[in-house]
Amino acid sequence: MNSGIAVFMDFENIRRTGHQMFARDFDESEVTVSPVLLAELIASRRHQAAPISRISIVRGQPNRFRDPVAASRFERDAAAWSQDPRVKGDYLPLHYGPQRTRPKESGVDLRLGLNFVEAAKAHRYEAIVLLTGDTDLKPAIDDAAAAGTRVEVAFWSSRSHGFDSPVAEYAVRQKHLWHHRLSEEDFWHCVPERRTAA
Repeated sequence: MNSGIAVFMDFENIRRTGHQMFARDFDESEVTVSPVLLAELIASRRHQAAPISRISIVRGQPNRFRDPVAASRFERDAAAWSQDPRVKGDYLPLHYGPQRTRPKESGVDLRLGLNFVEAAKAHRYEAIVLLTGDTDLKPAIDDAAAAGTRVEVAFWSSRSHGFDSPVAEYAVRQKHLWHHRLSEEDFWHCVPERRTAA
């Protein structure tokens, strides 16, 4: 039996895209979004009300020895999110290359895509919603939409028409999926508080 909706998100993609679009006057370390507030906002916008059964987050995990400040922030976030039983986190180690000034996520798109398609094929949820701006997720959108479960997408948008995200445009115009356009006001609604770097 279908139960509620499930929301899937590439956390860093969503956080960075929102920051670039709406919070450039702030340091990245000061502003972050709450996955729970974001999922609840999306659920509240749906024409057919349904509870949130799952909030699936995929995110890179900083190394506490290579980047202790980022690791501390990550641990605070993960601990706060884990208080909500709907949150299911997949945290993958960040890759630190010898010449890399900023660590790189590895495997996030693959894990998110697999989780999303698996949920679509299992038919456990009334609908599944994907938040990402990454075009690498197009195959996952294709496979999930073909599975028969209702698929929706959500994305930050700086305008009332058109698309800032190529993958959102693909999902809506090519796959004809229901979409949730999230504004600057929505972004700040999902920022629980500004935080310090420590």
